[in-house]
Amino acid sequence: MPLNLSVRDVKIINGQLTLRRTVGHWKPLVLEQVNIELHDFSSTSAFPFSLSAKVRGGGAVRLDGKAGPLNAADSAMTPVTVDLNVTGLDLAPSGMNDFAPDVSGLVSFNGKGDSDGVKMLMTGALKAEHLKVAKNGSPAARVVELDFSVQHDLRTHAGTVRQGDVHLGTALAHLTGTYAEQDESMVLSMKFVGPGMPVQELEAMLPAVGVVLPTGTSLQGGTASAEFSINGQADRAVVSGSVSINNTRLVGFDISKKMSSIEKLAGIKSGPDMDIQTLSADIRSSPEGANAQDMKLVVPAIGELTGAGTVSPANELNFKMSAMVHTFGILAAIGDKPIPFTVEGTCAQPEFKPDLKAIVGDEVKGIEHGIGKAAGGLVNGFLRGKKKD
Repeated sequence: MPLNLSVRDVKIINGQLTLRRTVGHWKPLVLEQVNIELHDFSSTSAFPFSLSAKVRGGGAVRLDGKAGPLNAADSAMTPVTVDLNVTGLDLAPSGMNDFAPDVSGLVSFNGKGDSDGVKMLMTGALKAEHLKVAKNGSPAARVVELDFSVQHDLRTHAGTVRQGDVHLGTALAHLTGTYAEQDESMVLSMKFVGPGMPVQELEAMLPAVGVVLPTGTSLQGGTASAEFSINGQADRAVVSGSVSINNTRLVGFDISKKMSSIEKLAGIKSGPDMDIQTLSADIRSSPEGANAQDMKLVVPAIGELTGAGTVSPANELNFKMSAMVHTFGILAAIGDKPIPFTVEGTCAQPEFKPDLKAIVGDEVKGIEHGIGKAAGGLVNGFLRGKKKD
C-alpha cells in the first residue's frame, strides 16, 4: 500500500547505524555518533535530509541532500541528490577495503551524486595519505589525489569510471574502465596511462606498489611513461603493459662495481651514480610475482643491457641479461661482444654474476670462426677476475 505519511521534522541524535551485506562475508560498516535530520518528509515529493557520523575504525562522514519521491516498490531505488564529505577514513579498520584487503591508507573525499533511482553519477575529488596497494608494499610518503567521474548502477552494483585523473605532485596519469561486483569480489577492467611523468614525483609512490630500489639509492631527474591494463578480481588483479624511463640517474648505485667481472674485461669505468639514458620493459604483475620481458637498459658509461626475468613476491630476482659494452680492455681485441650475466639476490641487494655457461658456449662458437686466441683471452680474463672477486 502507498505510504500515506507526512512529517515536518525527524531528528535522530547520537545513534548507531550498522550497514551489513545481505550476501557475502564483508565486514559491516559501523557508524557511531549518528545524527540524522529530515524535514517536510513526504512519500510523494522530494525532502531534504542530512546525516553526520563517525566511522568505527577511523573517519567521519557528512551527507546533505534531497531524496524522493519514494520508490513504492523498492525504497533503495528512490531518486536522490547528495553532497558527500568524508574525512580521515581509515580503509583497513573500517572494513572499506574488504574487496581488496591489501589496500590501506587514510582517505578524504568531497563529491556530488545525482541518482534517478537506478543509476548514480558521482563526481568529486579524493585524497589518499599513507596509501599502500600491494601486499608486499609499504605506505607511500606522498599524497595521491584523484579527480573522478563515475556512473554507478544501483541494481547491478557495477559501474564505469569515465574520468580518473591521478595526481602525484606534478605527475599526472589517467585511470578509466569498469568495475562490477561478482559474489564477494569486485572485478576490474581498467586502463592506466601515464605519459611523461617526472621521475622524482613518482619515487615516493614506489614502496606503495611494492617496488624496491637498491639499498641507499634514489632517483634523480628524468621522466617516466607507463601504460597498463588492470584485469581480474581486485584482490588478485593482473597488471600488464609497458614502462619506460628516460634520462634519469640512480644516485648511490655504482653499476661498474656490481658488474666487477665485466668491468675488468671491458675496461669500463663508472662513478658512484648510474646515469640511465633509457630503461624500458614489458611488465606483467600478479600475486604470484612480476615478469619483465624485452628489457632494455642503456647506460652511456657502459653500453646496452638487455634481457628478461622475474621478481618474486619476496622481491627475489631471477634475470638473464646480456651486456653489449663499450670495450677498452681485453674485449677490445675482438670488438663489441655481448657478455651474458645473471642478476640474482633481491631488489634491495641485487647480485650481478657472469653467466659462465653461456660465455663458454659463445667462445666455442668464436673458435669455430677463427678468433680462438682472443676468445681464450676472454675466458682467462673472466677467470682471473672471478678469483680476485
